[in-house]
Amino acid sequence: GGTLALILLLVFSVLGALLAQGATIKLLLDLYTGTPTNWRHSLDYAGERIWSLIWLSVLLTVLVVVGFVLFIIPGIWLLVMLCVSVPVLMYEGVGGFQALARSRELTYGRWWATFARLLVAYVILLVVEIVFDVIERAILNGVSSLTLFLILQGILNVIVLVVVTPLVAAIITVIYTDLRARNDPAPPGGAPATGS
Repeated sequence: GGTLALILLLVFSVLGALLAQGATIKLLLDLYTGTPTNWRHSLDYAGERIWSLIWLSVLLTVLVVVGFVLFIIPGIWLLVMLCVSVPVLMYEGVGGFQALARSRELTYGRWWATFARLLVAYVILLVVEIVFDVIERAILNGVSSLTLFLILQGILNVIVLVVVTPLVAAIITVIYTDLRARNDPAPPGGAPATGS
C-alpha cells in the first residue's frame, strides 16, 4: 500500500510539474505579448496540451540522457540547445519534434549566451534546493515511523516542486522571448497559436 501510494504521488508530482510549467509559460508569454489571459485559461491550455508536454518531456529526457552517457559534453550541448522547446510547444502550437527543431533553430548562434544564462539560473535553483533540503532535514529529523517519514517527505517534495517549477518556467520563458526577439524581429504577437 505504501509503495503504491509513493508511485501515485510520484506520477501526480510529475504531471503537476508539467502542468505548472506549461501553465506558467503560457501565462507569462500571454502577458508578454499583451494577450488577455488569467491563470485559469493558462492552466486549461496546459491541460489541453498535457499529452504533448508528456511526449516532449520523454523526448528531451531520452536525448539528454543519451548525450550525457556519451561523455557528458554532448548532454550539456543538447540540454542548452533544446532548453526552450517547452515555450515553443506552448506558444507556437507545434508538436514535440517540431518544438525540438525550433529550439535548436532559436539557440543556433546563441549557444554560449544561453549556456551562461542557464548556468546562472541553475546556481540560483541550487541555492533554493539547498535551503529546502535544510528545512526538510529539520522537519524529518526524529520521525521514527517509516510510513510517516515517507509521507512527509513526499509532501515536502511536492511543495518544493510547487515553488521551483514556476521559477524554472519563468527563467526559460525569459530566455525564449529574448531568443525569439533576436531571431524573429516581427512583433511578438504575430505568429503564435493562442489556443482556446
